[in-house]
Amino acid sequence: MSQTIFLGSSVKVVQKETLNMEELYNLITNWLKLNGYGVYEIAYSDLLEGTKKIIKVSLHCENDRTDYIRFIIEPSFNFTNVKLVDVKKDGKNTKANKADIEINIKYFIEKDYDNFWSKGTYLGRFARDIYDNYIINKKLTKLDDELIKHVKLIMEEIKTFLNLHKNISI
Repeated sequence: MSQTIFLGSSVKVVQKETLNMEELYNLITNWLKLNGYGVYEIAYSDLLEGTKKIIKVSLHCENDRTDYIRFIIEPSFNFTNVKLVDVKKDGKNTKANKADIEINIKYFIEKDYDNFWSKGTYLGRFARDIYDNYIINKKLTKLDDELIKHVKLIMEEIKTFLNLHKNISI
């Protein structure tokens, strides 16, 4: 059975903004793909509650760093009070979405994701413990730092994107 290592609690961005939601989604998914992650959309809902539109999207992104270690990043987007508005961007009229935005990113490392070392035998699990504690311990610390760096870079991309859209006039 694979083992999950949570490196910290999830990170979150909450903001009320006028933006192109598709551009934000593409920014994040393209960054993940360029950095070696397989990106899978695991949930999507588009609801209308009265006059308020709610859009929720959840992704599962994985990057096999070795035959033993996999990075997992799970961004979820929650757009509430979504309204289509006319905006002026770079002197041109265009459409955008005004919404309350919540982006939550969970991240963790999965060890022995193919269950090679722990196929139900005590000897296999014992071998995995020795491998974890004595052979790859230092490498695992470096990989922990690398995953945290990836999440920080994604958050910086999101913050930069949202700050750029503050200059749009309605």
